[in-house]
Amino acid sequence: MTVTTETRLFQYLEGLHQGKVTRDWYNKFESDLEEATPFAVNSAIDRLMRYEDDYDQLELSVARFIRAASKGLDRFAAVSVPDGHFLDVLIRENRELENLRIELTQQFKTFSTENAPPSADFSSSLQKLQGISSHYRKLQYGLFPALEEFQSHSHCVKLMWKIQDDVTAMLRGLVSDTDGFKDRKALNRVFGSMYLKTGTLIYREEKILFPVTLDAIPADRFEGMQSDLEEYGTAFGVSISRKGGTVMSENIRNREERKELLQGILKDLHEDGDIPATKKRFAELLHDLSPEELAEAEQALISEGVPVEEVQKLCEVHVAAFEDALKHSAKKEKSEKVLTGHPVDTYRKENKELKKLLRRFRRSFSNPETARSVLKSISEVEKHYARKENQLFPYLEEVDFTGPSKVMWGKHDEIRELLKNVSDDFTRRKGRSLITSMKRMIFMEEKILFPTALRKLPDATWKKVRRGENEIGYAWIKPGSLWDPDVIPTEPTLRHPTDDIELSVGRLLPDQIDLMLRNLPLDVTYVDENDRVRYYSQGKERIFPRSPGIIGREVQNCHPPKSVHVVQKIVDDFKNRRRSEAEFWIQMGGKFIHIRYFPLFDKDVYRGVLEVSQDLTPLRELQGEKRLLDDESSE
Repeated sequence: MTVTTETRLFQYLEGLHQGKVTRDWYNKFESDLEEATPFAVNSAIDRLMRYEDDYDQLELSVARFIRAASKGLDRFAAVSVPDGHFLDVLIRENRELENLRIELTQQFKTFSTENAPPSADFSSSLQKLQGISSHYRKLQYGLFPALEEFQSHSHCVKLMWKIQDDVTAMLRGLVSDTDGFKDRKALNRVFGSMYLKTGTLIYREEKILFPVTLDAIPADRFEGMQSDLEEYGTAFGVSISRKGGTVMSENIRNREERKELLQGILKDLHEDGDIPATKKRFAELLHDLSPEELAEAEQALISEGVPVEEVQKLCEVHVAAFEDALKHSAKKEKSEKVLTGHPVDTYRKENKELKKLLRRFRRSFSNPETARSVLKSISEVEKHYARKENQLFPYLEEVDFTGPSKVMWGKHDEIRELLKNVSDDFTRRKGRSLITSMKRMIFMEEKILFPTALRKLPDATWKKVRRGENEIGYAWIKPGSLWDPDVIPTEPTLRHPTDDIELSVGRLLPDQIDLMLRNLPLDVTYVDENDRVRYYSQGKERIFPRSPGIIGREVQNCHPPKSVHVVQKIVDDFKNRRRSEAEFWIQMGGKFIHIRYFPLFDKDVYRGVLEVSQDLTPLRELQGEKRLLDDESSE
């Protein structure tokens, strides 16, 4: 989502949680809610759950929020996976669950309206519904842990787990009702609640959870989850299609066919460059074209032995041939939006500035001096290209997507050479050639590279990309800061030599530093820039209990739920320089404990938080003066 929409979705949810359940409140955010995506909704709920632990109240607020955002969620394309995929089994179980809910409702209406005893069919259907436990176990012990491993915004699963427990508890009560449902008011209440909650979970799984997990969890991790299908079984008689068989969804088959057609078109271009013919053939693929399919076809061509240099030569040719079609395709589906500060958002904003500069450059052709001045600004694009080459391409290569990055890197070098030639010897012809090449690069980025990268790289990888960007720098703009509030720009990790360490003053061996910290008359804990505990001092008399298990843990998880929001506020204030210190003092076990927090900055780069705790009880009792040691005489 855009920055404004993302932020406003959270503001709307937070307002609901504070009791602003009015039509005016909805109207204020209506347009934002209609643009809601699964990822934005998940992020908003996650942010609220970071400082709220009243799950009953959360359930009500989140339900209202999702209902309000349903127009946006319903427009988002349903998850499409091969038969036998872990999510495919869960989706088919949901279809069977929906049918069973309809049966139960019809049976329930019959005896509840006539005040008759429940039918045998109703009891049988309730027994069958207990298969839902298998569905929930696959989520709780398979999908949820995988999501938490690859997606920092995963607090939502805790609320889903709570609702799942409610459903299974109510179902157990209905099945074991030995009084034959004599208390009809209680029966109506429990059955109605169970019916609503099962429907709620189906909707949230398919509209939020499944798209988020499919985006965040790598394919090989899903492969490893197939064993969970065997271990926990399937619900409602759903069968497991074996991977590697011939059964695939129609959508996947069509996608493979399109991929083959694209590869064939590229091969023809490689041989004869017949642009009009390829445009005509390509028109047949427009209906379901996804942005990354052209990039995948490029990679396949390289994998089949066509030299990268040859594909580079084809690149502008086939993009020219496909440009009209790709533009037409883009009109059918909006580009995937991201928060300001996300690397893709920064790239897009730089492209926007570059387009403005290219327009200025074209208008300046009549004045070579002005043209060279604009060219100097345009040359800042080097930082844009360098970030792609050093921060984005390596991570695409990690997921075996190497072809497009190699091709695009070659095109960068061609543009660099054009820039140098135009700067050294400006002519209109060279200027027009440079503009064409740079606009084509923008097009390839916006329509092919960025959509592909967003689909292939999980959120955790984008954080790594973001953390390394500052060292290279940015072209014309400064990146935003709202994408993932836990991500703060950092510099490369400091070296870890095996011998002595040079400090700002002096040099110490690692064991000397450890000895000093262990003998400080206070507790010291260090939390790094990513909110993870990296160190605590092991003094002789600890004030608060610590164990090695907290190392690497998020600091928010090291505090009771009721105080997590206080910790989060301190950290957020430090990162945004709203606070330079935070201190507390408490009475504990007859001791007066003083606790202070200090933000750590290396120049302007946030490096974490230092917590210092000290027992001040003896110090508060001091009076007068003491100038000598106890065993010294006063001479």
